[in-house]
Amino acid sequence: MTTAWRKRGICCAMAFTTTLLAGCQTTGATHGSPAASSPPSASGPQSVSQPIPLPPSPPVVASELPPELSTPITAPSSAPLPLEGDTLTSGQVLDRLRARLSTPTCIKGPNNTRWRERYAGYPDHFAEQVQAILPMMLVVLDELEHRKLPGEFALIPIVESWYRPDAHGFGGPAGMWQMIAQTARNNGATVISGYDGRLSPLDSTRAALNYLEKVHAIFGDWRLTAMGYNSGEYRVIRAMPHDEVQGRSAGGLFGYHRPDGLSTTTYEYVAKLRALTCLLAHPELRSIPLPNSVPVTHWVPFDVPAGIASLGELAQRLGVDANELKAYNQGYRNGRIVTGAPRTLLVPASSKPRWASLTESNVVATVATNAPAAVAATAPQAADPKPSDSSETSDKSHTHLVLKGETLDSIAQHCRVPVEKLRSWNRLGRKAAVKPGQVLKLER
Repeated sequence: MTTAWRKRGICCAMAFTTTLLAGCQTTGATHGSPAASSPPSASGPQSVSQPIPLPPSPPVVASELPPELSTPITAPSSAPLPLEGDTLTSGQVLDRLRARLSTPTCIKGPNNTRWRERYAGYPDHFAEQVQAILPMMLVVLDELEHRKLPGEFALIPIVESWYRPDAHGFGGPAGMWQMIAQTARNNGATVISGYDGRLSPLDSTRAALNYLEKVHAIFGDWRLTAMGYNSGEYRVIRAMPHDEVQGRSAGGLFGYHRPDGLSTTTYEYVAKLRALTCLLAHPELRSIPLPNSVPVTHWVPFDVPAGIASLGELAQRLGVDANELKAYNQGYRNGRIVTGAPRTLLVPASSKPRWASLTESNVVATVATNAPAAVAATAPQAADPKPSDSSETSDKSHTHLVLKGETLDSIAQHCRVPVEKLRSWNRLGRKAAVKPGQVLKLER
């Protein structure tokens, strides 16, 4: 990422290793840019600028692909309606993504081919990585469809962090969209003591799409918008003819041409998105075994009633797993819903039957608390909103959602804790291994 864009808060460079695409974030950069990257392999970190030996894999049929410069993209004719339901299948989530992708989804070009090989050199591993991030991607698709934005934007968190809500990069960017605090605030996210909206999948997604929506209104082409997200929209504007910028902002139709004078990192950014678009739209080209029937939990926004001050308490009232709730709402430090923090967060859609009763009980509690003593004596008494168990202890912990390719050692390195303590906090034996989707407790 360029110095100019660091001020805008979007970290663009990701150092992906094909042996571990989605590990914990470590230090790494491309072209001197801050990056949130996967942990190094046993042989040490590998830069994205260095070729990595790959095993033989099915080639992309490049002769049938249209070239980028001579083929304009065609946006979807109509926006798909969001699917309702507590649980979707992996195939339904991917179909929703594909329905919002522009065509053609696969094109010629050495950069695109190279990144397809980098991401999916190991097709089975790539499929596992995609399956692990589908619940987070579904959150993005819900928001993206509502705004009628291009589906390619749902792939930006893969390039930035592989959808890691707790990713941290050099220079301060954080979260799966890799924003710095000021950029997050400028686009509607809350960053205060006790709450960091960049680590919230819901809050950070809304802030990122707020920004993308503004930039897309200028360029009208997802590729130019992605360049603006990476390097800053004003840098892209300066690289384009003034008349074209004015025409695009006014809704004019223009053919695509790649602006000159931008950094290699910015052009690579679009190539990465292009590669991911092709791989997910046509996995058969590289024999990627993307599953279609695996259940995917639908996480949806929920307004927390007044009087509930912790995620542990909310989990108990909704009847959901507290550690899982914290893993999908990591912006709330120590699990506390502090004053000034958003009270809209993500909960499983399966908890909807409890929403009404939870809200009603808090209304009764509020009336009883504010009424005069004589009136309060006759008012229905609500149950104490605080759970009777030791939720104070659980609220003083952090959690970590295990993704494909992660190990206890890599998690301990990323979270800066001894691996033995990690085992002790989670009651894991010396030979125990973690599994994708597992939620680990991180005591503090």
